[in-house]
Amino acid sequence: MRRRFVAYGVGFIAVPLAVFLAVAEDVAEHAVFSWDKGLLHFAALHRSGALTVLFEFATRLGTTAVMSALTGSLLLYLLARRRWRDALFAGVAVGGAALLNAAVKEMFRRPRPDLFHPLAHASGFAFPSGHTMSSAALAAVVVALTWPTRWRWPALAASVLFTVVVGFSRVYLGVHYPSDVVGGWALSLAFVSATYLAAYRRGRAVGMGPAPLSSDID
Repeated sequence: MRRRFVAYGVGFIAVPLAVFLAVAEDVAEHAVFSWDKGLLHFAALHRSGALTVLFEFATRLGTTAVMSALTGSLLLYLLARRRWRDALFAGVAVGGAALLNAAVKEMFRRPRPDLFHPLAHASGFAFPSGHTMSSAALAAVVVALTWPTRWRWPALAASVLFTVVVGFSRVYLGVHYPSDVVGGWALSLAFVSATYLAAYRRGRAVGMGPAPLSSDID
């Protein structure tokens, strides 16, 4: 069981990290991918009033204020239930992803896209997307904590939808290249997976991984 736990952990670290490094290598060489331009062009061509309202709302979900509120609520819930290790995992995973994002942005200093008129204001550097990294980190934490329960599939579906919509909102609004989003997803998943492996490397008294958010276990 322990070997399988470690193998899963390494797989969820190595694969997304390889994706991030592949994107980061070209970003470091100041390359703009053909699919970056193509997807930005596609998004610009299909802008509409309804979609703009939708994606402006979606992008607010990835802001520091909203992510802090959501993460804080999760931490309070875990602490109230004396889930000390789970709370530590969640706090380090989400907070660490935000700090890592700031450090990597400063390292690459990629300018934001200027191919089309942006529909939102965004400051700072582009790679990797901070909205994407924070939302993906929180989503991955929720999936990890609910996986032992009957809520695993709804949590996974909601988390994937949440991260995809927030990520694409940054492209639609013209403030990020798609590669900024892909890099953010990959780096965030690798970091959360590494945090998970460190937090639960010895498993639990019963089973492996975190205790469920709900007591209703399959």
